[in-house]
Amino acid sequence: MFRAVDASGRNGCAFVVIGAQHWHPSLVRDEHRSDNNRQLRRTLPRRLGGWIAVAASPAGILTAVLLIKDRYAQPPFTLADWTKEANAVCAQRYTELITAINRSRDSMYELNSAADKIGQPSGPTFEELKPLLRKAVNDLDVLSGRERLITQDFEKIKRPECGRSRNSQAEVHVIPQPLT
Repeated sequence: MFRAVDASGRNGCAFVVIGAQHWHPSLVRDEHRSDNNRQLRRTLPRRLGGWIAVAASPAGILTAVLLIKDRYAQPPFTLADWTKEANAVCAQRYTELITAINRSRDSMYELNSAADKIGQPSGPTFEELKPLLRKAVNDLDVLSGRERLITQDFEKIKRPECGRSRNSQAEVHVIPQPLT
């Protein structure tokens, strides 16, 4: 193999041929090219790894910031949000509650009308009132159970932040509506 070196012993431009009778410039270029290819093969993975690390670092930091912001910096719970959730609870439980109210009202009316006739000659005895009493009690128990469910659902709703101090609690006033 022929090798071209400069006077200082390094590869370079001013060539002195060592051990060769016929020197050709293409020999130097091919050897120089193979040295560059070897050097590129050694440094390319390191360079690519470096650029990937440079690109991944800001991406990781940005992802962490967005996750923290999403988890801990949520917008305040407003009265409009509370109203939306309260209306959802009412829509979910309304028919059950109205059915329980109507049943308990009807059974109480039956019991009341029968109890008004006690003591009259054609009036019912106490034994005849027991089934009506049981029905009224059971219907009132179902009604109270439905009211407890609605109360529990309302208690699960977060209270809105209305600019009040932390010690004050918002009061909820229920406006009665006619039963249909």
